[in-house]
Amino acid sequence: KQVVALLSPSPAGKKGRSAARRKANARSPRENVILARAWLELGEIGKARRALQPCRRPAACMLARGRLEMAHGNMRQAVKQLALAAKIHAKDVRIQLALGQALLAIGQSHRARQLLDPIADLYQQGVYKETEELIAVAQALALTGYFKDANTVFAEAAEGTIGEASRLALEAAWGELFLAKYNFRDADEAFAKVLRINPRHIDAVVAMAR
Repeated sequence: KQVVALLSPSPAGKKGRSAARRKANARSPRENVILARAWLELGEIGKARRALQPCRRPAACMLARGRLEMAHGNMRQAVKQLALAAKIHAKDVRIQLALGQALLAIGQSHRARQLLDPIADLYQQGVYKETEELIAVAQALALTGYFKDANTVFAEAAEGTIGEASRLALEAAWGELFLAKYNFRDADEAFAKVLRINPRHIDAVVAMAR
């Protein structure tokens, strides 16, 4: 709610609505994504979609739009949006991963493997170095059954100096890998790290409940 209040203040009257539109247009892609995520966590799917409207082509916004549809269960719409994003941002491994996840969700496993398998080769060639990229690589490896390799890439990502948001994303994704392998002790430890930083982190709360 604090994020929503900061990035999307409620307009009052005609002047207030005009000011709100100017503020929406002035938001950075990152701010639009953060606001959309905040609305989604509040269960406001329509407002989450509207938060991304001013942000059409940047990779972060296209990815967020696809993930938004995935979170709402609209997998075929997610595939459509992410396929377009993958054409525009062909080198973005996060978009490739999300599209692969959506394809698997609608039963198109062969197409998903064609998309996900080359990610490991590109990683070996040193294409992916940033923390978010390494997280996506690890998740792609896990999706294709290479759990040990996924764990190795997560460990590599954890060795670097990373910000709080990236640390949360890393530990949450790593915890999901441990859960998939029924390693509940390490999964609990990973999600506990997330919750110590952000007690309201939805993915970690749900995972701990599982």
